[in-house]
Amino acid sequence: MTTVVPIGYVTILEAAELLQAAMHAGIPDLPIVTKLRQEGFEVNDGSARDRAIAEIWKAVDKDILRPVPIGGRPRRIVKLDAQFTKGVPHLRSPRGRGFTLLRQSNPAYHDLASWFEPS
Repeated sequence: MTTVVPIGYVTILEAAELLQAAMHAGIPDLPIVTKLRQEGFEVNDGSARDRAIAEIWKAVDKDILRPVPIGGRPRRIVKLDAQFTKGVPHLRSPRGRGFTLLRQSNPAYHDLASWFEPS
């Protein structure tokens, strides 16, 4: 297990990057992306990444993929079902992707707190 992600697991951004490459193989980059890369900037096509993340969540809804949060002491891996992820604000958002906006008034907060400690 690495510091953050166990061996054999990938973050949602890593999964999106792998999927994005497959989804857009053979399609030229947007002109602005090409221009910035030629100028030496490390850039990514945000809309292409957003589409890849949307496909990941479609796979979660079809029960093909299972998202897992990792945390707590000792480290725990908890499998989440699609219904749970739909109840967490901005978890499925391509720009959000986390539990930052989850408040105590949301029932999902109490589940996460019981799994990983209140902090």
